[in-house]
Amino acid sequence: AGADCFPRAHSGGVPGDAAELAQGANAQRALGVDAPEQQALAARIAGLTGEVLRAADALEREASALPADAAGAARACAARVLPAMDAVRRPADALEGLVDRALWPFPTYADLLFYA
Repeated sequence: AGADCFPRAHSGGVPGDAAELAQGANAQRALGVDAPEQQALAARIAGLTGEVLRAADALEREASALPADAAGAARACAARVLPAMDAVRRPADALEGLVDRALWPFPTYADLLFYA
């Protein structure tokens, strides 16, 4: 039941900006226009998305392995689950600043602070 206590970081989907940027860069290249910045941004978004997904898998493994007793579960959360949550948060925070808000599948900090 431990894993059910935590929202799945990849249940909301993956930002679509990387694919759209790559398609745009490829179209520009086909027209003879060099678009290295767009390609670099697409690669950065794709890399960070991979980091989020790998970290989310690790978080789910940690959350599903919690001991049954409350004290043991609390210690495991402090020692393993919270660091795993932080490992998801770091690349997700970086992505939030790169991905168009309309394509961002999660609430932003502003949404949580001012509209929740």
